Amino acid sequence: MDQFQRLCCFPFRRLQPSPTIDHQDIILAPYSWRTGPTFKEDVSNQSTFQWEYGDGTLIPILQIWPNHRQSMEAMDESEVEVQQIASKIQIDGKVGERIDADNSEDGPLRLYDCENMIIKDRQTYLKETQGMVPPYVVVSQVWGEITEKMVLPGIYWGIPISDKKKWEYVLDYCRRTKTKWLWMDIICINQARDNHAETEKALEIPKMSQYYQEASACLVIPENYEKFHTAYACVMDILSRIADTGASVQDNARSIWDNIAMLEAVVNDGWFSRVWTYQELLLPKKHVLLDGQELCIDKLGRILGWYYKILRNRWLKKPEGGKDYSFVYPENELVFERVGAAADWEAQSVSWDAKRTLQRDGHLELLTAINITSWKNCKFPVDRMLGIYGLLKDEDRVSTLNKLDTAADGKPAAAGESTLDTVTSTSGIPQTSNSASGVDQKPSGHLEASNQDAQLEKMWERTMVKIVTSGRVWPLLYDAMRSDAPMGTNWMPRIIHASGCEVHIEILDHRNWGKIEVAKDGLHMTARVVGRLTGVSGSIGDGGGEVNVMIACAWTLVAKGFDPQPILELFKEGLATSDTVPQQEVANTHMQIGQALHAPSLLHCFHIVEREDLRSKLRFARGIPGWNRAVFSAQTAWPASGTYVFLGWIYSAKTPNPDNCWILDVTSEAQTARRWMIANKTGRSTFHKIGTVYAGSLAIFKENPIYRRIVLD
Repeated sequence: MDQFQRLCCFPFRRLQPSPTIDHQDIILAPYSWRTGPTFKEDVSNQSTFQWEYGDGTLIPILQIWPNHRQSMEAMDESEVEVQQIASKIQIDGKVGERIDADNSEDGPLRLYDCENMIIKDRQTYLKETQGMVPPYVVVSQVWGEITEKMVLPGIYWGIPISDKKKWEYVLDYCRRTKTKWLWMDIICINQARDNHAETEKALEIPKMSQYYQEASACLVIPENYEKFHTAYACVMDILSRIADTGASVQDNARSIWDNIAMLEAVVNDGWFSRVWTYQELLLPKKHVLLDGQELCIDKLGRILGWYYKILRNRWLKKPEGGKDYSFVYPENELVFERVGAAADWEAQSVSWDAKRTLQRDGHLELLTAINITSWKNCKFPVDRMLGIYGLLKDEDRVSTLNKLDTAADGKPAAAGESTLDTVTSTSGIPQTSNSASGVDQKPSGHLEASNQDAQLEKMWERTMVKIVTSGRVWPLLYDAMRSDAPMGTNWMPRIIHASGCEVHIEILDHRNWGKIEVAKDGLHMTARVVGRLTGVSGSIGDGGGEVNVMIACAWTLVAKGFDPQPILELFKEGLATSDTVPQQEVANTHMQIGQALHAPSLLHCFHIVEREDLRSKLRFARGIPGWNRAVFSAQTAWPASGTYVFLGWIYSAKTPNPDNCWILDVTSEAQTARRWMIANKTGRSTFHKIGTVYAGSLAIFKENPIYRRIVLD
């Protein structure tokens, strides 16, 4: 391997650039640049650049499209008339009508009397407590596989359980703590399979969030309930003794390293990986374990963040004689990557951080809740919506009655079939009501898997229609797409298998105050034409080596004479969130990246990258690493004043059209929009979304007045 290869390999070596080196292979794991250009002058006459896999296979990784017209002539200026669709989307009730749970009675429908070991209905226990709802403890549990049914006095249905010993532990806790009243869903909500039970569930399930919020405490029964409390105590010891006191990591390296096993046992317990237990984690005032310890979610989040920081910065390394962990690779910048795990530790930490948001705002945004729980497990697909409803604000809720299972004509809808018809909103005022506070009903276990998926899809579809026609356009900018979307619904993000999709929190405030219509051929709306793509890289994945690819592609486009301001702005914003870059160094690091992209040769570029460790700094910057990234160039729509370099997200199953790929602003707020859509133009006024891109502050992209009436298919 020659000097040029050694410099650009991962990890880098500190070598001085040699201006005498001409065309050489450059290695950028996991690819190599095949006889790639070394100097800027080598780039000017090339439009296709290839990468080579280890087996010698060549693939084009960067393509610059020639002969683009430098104006808006390629964009049809005519507006499209919205098709008249006779049938309307099925709605819940009359306009403005709400379907609320029955709140005529205070307190849970039933409570378990721990002293007398009997379940009592509301009328009975209120009579004993002089009409006041007594203090009660709620139970949050993970039962596992059901093996038998338990019979309790006061109810006629059997209680499905996996281990009677868990129930005995609950009773023992109540005796030790002198707990009088207990609420648990499977004993206080009718579990029978009859019409009366289904009606009761429809009324009680929406109230569960209230029960968890108003309880004096939540007793947590983890999956590994016999050992969890011991592991948790060890983790809290590290937090109080070392992390919170600022004690030396090096002096305590063995203890810190060995306790990763305890943290693993806590974080990856099944209680943290269920959709239904997530609201039970966020809503209660206080959580307690069976041994009486308080389970503090904020402390768990703090210790997890601390472990991430000391490993990412390589302050903690495996000490001599330390345990081996198959999921910790700080030397490769992969921290807590766990093959086959439900989620890595970072995903858990993000889900716990939402508790502060809930306490501050009183709700979670639907986009946030869906993304956080996308990797969590549930028995029925529709639970992905039902299990988070207690966390949402009213305008993000739709009714979940059984009419979800039928199409508009009353016949059963086929799995995956779209029931979208026309719904119109003007000036952000909804013209239909999908019920702000719906009645949730647990799905029946006998439904076929395809019907279960269809039930979730229909509920999600109606939620997306309600949100978009109210003028909130974040669903159009959410990076969760599918390649098999039914006709006219490609604009709608997916909910099934959406894990790993990028969530851009800034888009939650994006609005479009124009007329929005949902028709069978797609979403009819007004959008601003921002620019047109003139070249694009192949899909760039996650990891340090992939950051090298990103930098090489960006350098090549800059060498072609394109302006890197948009991508540099994104880098600067991402660096400000990276725990590997102190705030006082952000500006200087941003300047160093600019120097690298403007370097006279690719060799000089990567010398700067290696010298300043820019790859590692960008690797952990928000919005920069991740799957399905693409570096691309785009020119402004009008007037043609130059071509610029961007870093965007393009769905791997979608291919940009070299002749007709555009950047669209789907908001009504050009000056404040933080994210734009990337879409192929497929018809006279029809566009097909393929990705999104960060909206920089460059004035030429903000000020053009070109608006079009379009259809997003």
